[in-house]
Amino acid sequence: MHFHGDFDNLDINKLQTFMNNNISRQIIKDSKGNIWQTTLGGLFKINPKTNEFVVYLHENNNPESISSRNTTAILEDQPGQIWVGTFDHGLNCLDPQTERFTHF
Repeated sequence: MHFHGDFDNLDINKLQTFMNNNISRQIIKDSKGNIWQTTLGGLFKINPKTNEFVVYLHENNNPESISSRNTTAILEDQPGQIWVGTFDHGLNCLDPQTERFTHF
């Protein structure tokens, strides 16, 4: 599961509460300029150019969702795929075009 939003229409108090309840582990900037953040509560992607954000969360009945909310590590490979390590459910590879995860 993931949800999209934009900072222009965001309730900043809700965002601060959500972010304060999640420990940030790693932050990277990808080749497209997006900011990615791993946290205890999910994977965040922020596009500073458009002021939009996406939060990726685990869904029990969706095998193409991220395997866990408890994300610990992240990197972008040469083709632009995003690799995400989790504390409790292994490695995930995100295809940024489809927003689908493959689990390893």
